[in-house]
Amino acid sequence: MASGGYRWPLAAAVLYAALIPFQPVITLPDGSPLRLAAADAVAPLVLLAALIRPRRRLPAALALLALAVPLLAYFTTLLAALDRSLSGYALGKTAGLFYLTAVCFALVRGLEAGAEPVLLRALAFGALWSAVVGLVGFAASTAGVETTLVKAGRLCSTMSGDPNIYCSLLAVGLIVVAGDRRRGMIGRIARGSILGVALLATGSRSGLAGLLVGLAVLVLVRSRERWVSAARSGYALGAAAVCAMLVLTTNTGWQSAHVLWQHLWRTFTVESRLGLYERALAQFGEHPLTGLGIGGFSDLNTWVTQGRFEHFAVHNTYLWAFVDMGIAGGLLVSGLIVAAIWRAARAAGDRSPPVAESASVVAAALAAMAIFNLFIDGFYQRHFWVLVACALAMPVRMPRRATVRAWGVRPEQPLVCSGAR
Repeated sequence: MASGGYRWPLAAAVLYAALIPFQPVITLPDGSPLRLAAADAVAPLVLLAALIRPRRRLPAALALLALAVPLLAYFTTLLAALDRSLSGYALGKTAGLFYLTAVCFALVRGLEAGAEPVLLRALAFGALWSAVVGLVGFAASTAGVETTLVKAGRLCSTMSGDPNIYCSLLAVGLIVVAGDRRRGMIGRIARGSILGVALLATGSRSGLAGLLVGLAVLVLVRSRERWVSAARSGYALGAAAVCAMLVLTTNTGWQSAHVLWQHLWRTFTVESRLGLYERALAQFGEHPLTGLGIGGFSDLNTWVTQGRFEHFAVHNTYLWAFVDMGIAGGLLVSGLIVAAIWRAARAAGDRSPPVAESASVVAAALAAMAIFNLFIDGFYQRHFWVLVACALAMPVRMPRRATVRAWGVRPEQPLVCSGAR
């Protein structure tokens, strides 16, 4: 796909996407956790490619919207520094927004048109092999072998300590696999099965909800007749529900469903989320314009969990943006996500099959992340920004305007039929 001697930018971008799942956590001197990724080691090459050999321009409106988020975060955090000392967590989160935005822009600028399918496959490839490694560790954990791939009975694999964000990556990978029509059906089913089993092993309800919405969006965006596709999907879901009820009538099916329900449902997490949301809304009401600054909610609130004092994020991307960056921040973050989905969905109407297929996958994966962000902070996840980069790179054609001839107005050059007398 890359031409001439500039194949290395594509290789760097592919390697960056594939290495995203491998994320160790480093504890800073003040006790704040810092999550790194193996992909960060390749990021300088991605940035270098965009600087020395830019291939494409950024769409102005969406790029300015994305850039406004870290700039506003920097401004609100500086204001917060006037009232309190900033923690390493706050500084790292602020710098992280600039880093993720820069990598997103570099992926668009440094790659040629048509590189999006390769980038999406690399993202799914990394998720797949991380799932394989994680399922081996999960099987070992059930046999009594302790491993860092599993936390509290939930699979987190190579994304240490957080099954929820790992589930969001698996959901994105599964949507990419399901939407990749260039691969054979057997290979897609095999890959999707591995990712699906790993997704259930994470025990993340937010990731599962995002996956279901993403798959529904994929079907609707790709369909030329939306109502027919909706009817077919409803029929398929009804048939699946009947089959599930038949399985539940058996003893083995009922026991398996009970184990899965116990793995997914945790009332204490629902209660803790409600407590976080209530406190976040109260603090947003106290600072609606400037917010608390990046990391302000986590730094200023202490929670007692099992006899320990801990700090937590809001666990809702949109509410986090409002409470940490004020009204403008909440609107910017929400607007960026909606605009990226809208741009990808519009590009899915392109007549070129490769562009339409990739755009529909990006729109569906971003929709999955949008639902995931209702319950978890997914705005800092590297795979989310890879999807935003793909949305920025999608070619959106303007609809053709029909030429209307006014009544009584003659054309400048009248048509003359040959042979007319």
